[in-house]
Amino acid sequence: MKKVNSVKDITSGMLVTLRDGSKMTVVTTTLYGEMDKCCVGLSLFAPNGNGDGGDAYWPLSEYSDDFKYKSKMLARIVTIPKLDIVQVWSCTCPSNAFANTTEDRELLWSDPSYNAKDWDDLTEEEKDAECSKHEDCRDCPYDNKSCDDYDDEPDDEPEKEETEVASLLDELRKECKDNPFGSMVFRVFGGDLPEEYVDYVLGKSDENPARKAPQYGDKSLAEQLYENDKKM
Repeated sequence: MKKVNSVKDITSGMLVTLRDGSKMTVVTTTLYGEMDKCCVGLSLFAPNGNGDGGDAYWPLSEYSDDFKYKSKMLARIVTIPKLDIVQVWSCTCPSNAFANTTEDRELLWSDPSYNAKDWDDLTEEEKDAECSKHEDCRDCPYDNKSCDDYDDEPDDEPEKEETEVASLLDELRKECKDNPFGSMVFRVFGGDLPEEYVDYVLGKSDENPARKAPQYGDKSLAEQLYENDKKM
């Protein structure tokens, strides 16, 4: 059986588990690339896997060799821990090739920090030990919505996320200043953002809207840019 030690060892037909517990099949497909051409490569795919009834999809090239999700947006590297690959499963027979299930597949690699047990199945000692490993609840491999720290997190999150959005807007504005190519890229990926965000980044206004208004919906700007990126 093929050994898997890095993302480079993953092949079409395999299946991966992400840190949030979702499963995605590895397929060979057309990737988004330069405006005037497309290319073919490996991607992760899950039918009805993006939470709103649509298919989830993104290139395997957005992962580093150590299975971490790292996507480059303009000059910024965006990491989303819940999208890290924590398990790699073998290919399976044709009847289950696109079933997006681990049935009849062999586990080839697993992140030692990943535990598929439910949070509620852990003892209090195990919960304390797991919490001590992570500075941020979002990095935890468990879907621990019953965790006290998790329940308290939303109270402190809006101010933190608003600051992050404001800082990212400043960085994007700096990237686009006197840079026609950077401005063009932002217009493509940021076309669905609020008009006041776009105007600030492109220099049409001087007041950072994220410092005076709530963030864009229930997602950070980085997450929204990523969603727009996936649609391309």
